[in-house]
Amino acid sequence: MASQISNKRSDRLVIAAIDFGTTYSGYAYTLKHELEKPRTAEEMCQVLTHTWQSGSSAGLISHKTPTSLLLKKDGTFHSFGYDAERKYIQLAERNEHKGWKFFRKFKMMLHNNEVLTKNTTLKDDQGHPFLALEVFARSIWFLKKDLLEVLDREIVEPKIYEYDIQWVITIPAIWNPQSKEFMRAAAEEAGIQRQQLEFALEPEAASVYVKEIIVSTTGDDKELVPFESGTKYMVLDLGGGTIDIVVKEVREDRTLRELHHAFGNGLGGESVNTRFLKYFSKELGSDFMDELKTNNDYKSSWLDFETEIEQKKRELDFDDADRLKLNISGPFLELFEKMKGLSLKEHCSSITHMSCKRDKIYIHRDAIEQLFQPSIESIVNFLEDIMGEEYSINISDVILVGGFSQCQMISDAIKNTCRWLKVVVPDDADLAVLKGAVIYRHWPEVIYSRRAVFSIGARFLRVWLDGDDIEKQFKNARGERMCKDVFSKFVTKNKEFETNDKATLVVYPLENDTKKIPVMLFKSEEENPRYTTDPLCTAFGKSFNVEMSDLKGGLNREVHVTLTMGSTEIKVKGQQMPDGAVKEIQLDLLKD
Repeated sequence: MASQISNKRSDRLVIAAIDFGTTYSGYAYTLKHELEKPRTAEEMCQVLTHTWQSGSSAGLISHKTPTSLLLKKDGTFHSFGYDAERKYIQLAERNEHKGWKFFRKFKMMLHNNEVLTKNTTLKDDQGHPFLALEVFARSIWFLKKDLLEVLDREIVEPKIYEYDIQWVITIPAIWNPQSKEFMRAAAEEAGIQRQQLEFALEPEAASVYVKEIIVSTTGDDKELVPFESGTKYMVLDLGGGTIDIVVKEVREDRTLRELHHAFGNGLGGESVNTRFLKYFSKELGSDFMDELKTNNDYKSSWLDFETEIEQKKRELDFDDADRLKLNISGPFLELFEKMKGLSLKEHCSSITHMSCKRDKIYIHRDAIEQLFQPSIESIVNFLEDIMGEEYSINISDVILVGGFSQCQMISDAIKNTCRWLKVVVPDDADLAVLKGAVIYRHWPEVIYSRRAVFSIGARFLRVWLDGDDIEKQFKNARGERMCKDVFSKFVTKNKEFETNDKATLVVYPLENDTKKIPVMLFKSEEENPRYTTDPLCTAFGKSFNVEMSDLKGGLNREVHVTLTMGSTEIKVKGQQMPDGAVKEIQLDLLKD
């Protein structure tokens, strides 16, 4: 099966990966024939990334652009990234932005929202709702269009068409199946065909990248050479939205075995930005911060202030007095004095750890450390939990990737926690996921195994057993005592599955003439849940019917429902045993 997948993929001329991030987004690509040449592992990792010019006066060049979308008043696309931010600021400064729809840093709604539907809405910068699916779709559409234009300019022969591209979109490993399905629906809405798209788990893609190359590093970090077989290592993908952690082992054939299921939380870099803004609301007044954010006259100052926090949070360049400097605009200072009746410098003179001089605010290290503390504590707790497990024995390397990993305070905390391990932050830490996704898409068999992030089961009725909860008891039509809401488990959390391994649920009929049985799947954070109504259980999409139209065998008939577990997405099939037709079942994971 693995070779069939590989051959199918080789028909595409281009492999392209989209990293749709909370704060920044970008894409990378390579031509298939380049990957098929006899090349060293390091040469294979040299995929092409696009560059963007920032909207600042400095005109800085970066490999990613802000995840910002601007739609016209009628809801049609105008721009994405730096162009969207620049245009919206221009409109706001002329007070012409009313009715335009500006969205920024909206990806985290897929992590925070447990009830996703195709009608879920997002609020734009002016507080007006808009279909979230359209926001994601138009953002992906732009990145897709931009790549096609680049390919058209850069590659004369052969001519590249949309159907020549195999796409991979990177997603957090801790996303639930509903979030994955939502992103797939958005990609299809953007014009990417289902058969041309797969997902790559972000920390896993990074692990594919770093295991093969000589990683150049900054500062005092040690050089990381290609891993030998038997090496156990950990990858922390510290992104804008999420913290994602995977633990891998390199096998003799250089494929990767997962030692523990991926895990993490939503305390990425953007959570620090949020705490920065709350800190300023506390010290400067929530009325001032709200006015700065919502008053059209100060829209440019607000967006510049957010950008300044993002940049300085990563650099953390403290001066000799242990202070972090943030640049602020003239309108920022003018608004504060207008509202408070005194200058910002005068106001800051009474605040511990904060001072102001001309157009700069200085915050002492002690206050900054408090803003980082929740994220640092969560990472340290994860690491301590990992080190306490048997599978962590002989882990030798910890690799930090993602934009948040470039923050010195974060990397120092990790190095202190893992003092006996080699902790490395590659120079291209923010591109490791993108580059790894391209390589993974060319060679998906590099992932030998994954582990189940949660337990999966179906809601069934069964005969009453001693020890069952009394509130679950009922009697059927024949007067027999039965138990309802039973979690019939067929996937255990953290169980290892090789690529394309299947888990099987056996379904029996309730009556001799039953031709269809509804199946409702549930997932649980527990290894051994008892009932589908347990607190840590949630429905896994909508119910579906499995057919058992052959009535021979009566109550002894079986239908096998199989879930393909070793992939980045769960695929479901049904078959009446022993020789019925195998039918694919499309899980509907998005609620109405």
